Amino acid sequence: GDVVEEIQRTPRIGSGVVFFDGSKKLLEFVNSSGSEKTDKDWLDNFVNKSPKKFEIVLRDEKGDIKYQATGQLNHTITQSNITSDSDPSSQYQRSNHNKSIQLSDGNYLLIIGKGGTNGGSGGSYANGYGIVITTSVDTGGGMGNDIILLVLPYKHVTQNTPRSFKGWSTDHEICFINGGKFGTASNGDLL
Repeated sequence: GDVVEEIQRTPRIGSGVVFFDGSKKLLEFVNSSGSEKTDKDWLDNFVNKSPKKFEIVLRDEKGDIKYQATGQLNHTITQSNITSDSDPSSQYQRSNHNKSIQLSDGNYLLIIGKGGTNGGSGGSYANGYGIVITTSVDTGGGMGNDIILLVLPYKHVTQNTPRSFKGWSTDHEICFINGGKFGTASNGDLL
């Protein structure tokens, strides 16, 4: 359908997501063709700094800004519990993100904590750190729908196997639709 075509046209390779605290870079995640993020600690600096205010910027391979929003942390975070008080292996459920962060554009930031060991089509979200920006946290189910921006390493951290999303590849560690939303629910096509 339309969502499938839109994702295919969206630049991902060479794109990067950066979190800032003022002018200080807290995190940079770059998606390069044919390579994958293998650093299981990639979000540690953000957690360790725990900025009260931060900015998220997504740039395409040309350096053009495709998404930008600000947010505030109003609670204490740990590597395991950033926007959820649940065990990291259960953080694939949106309803478990009781501390989601509403961003300046009205969307919600959900960050899956480090240490999860889950798998499967839904559970693949809860295996190591992950960033999901979504239009709603009130979906009553899994993570895989109404997604604006998804940032996940290609492989599960604990099993060293690709995440179980249909069409998932190293080129999709950053997924974004310009002005739209997408999903991985019901093992639907990502591409």
